Amino acid sequence: MKGKMFLALLVLFMGSMLISSCGGAKYVEQQPPVPETEPVVQEPMPVPEPEPELTPGIEVLTLNTVYFDYDRSSIRADQRSTVAENAGLLESSADATVIVEGHCDERGTNEYNMALGQRRADSVKRYLMNYGIDPPRLTTVSYGEERPVNYGHDEDAWGKNRRAEFVVQQ
Repeated sequence: MKGKMFLALLVLFMGSMLISSCGGAKYVEQQPPVPETEPVVQEPMPVPEPEPELTPGIEVLTLNTVYFDYDRSSIRADQRSTVAENAGLLESSADATVIVEGHCDERGTNEYNMALGQRRADSVKRYLMNYGIDPPRLTTVSYGEERPVNYGHDEDAWGKNRRAEFVVQQ
């Protein structure tokens, strides 16, 4: 009988231990207190200041594009005033040198268009020299059909690509 009593006490003891561990207080992780701070205010992005001029007091010189007829390097009658205006701008900016770039549309071979672009650039250079611009201030280069401004395949696109452009170096 002592054995049964011992066994009963042992079962009671184990049961009470089990009940007390299941229904007891649960472990709660304590969080450190959050310090009171001022709300974060995000400053607006600063507006960048405009780029300064390349050289203070000197305006950037912009020359107008000259357009050509199909398969021609002679200056069109309606483009002569553009060349004259460009010459006047160059005359008033005596330190500026210019690269005259000759361009073509996509029709024709690469070799032919390189030669035609060079003839166009040289034609514009001669006109500028006739207006009194010193030859050492003028350089020519041909890009043929390699740098189109309009990638279309119609007369409108081709007309915009048959041109001479100016790169001014001050």
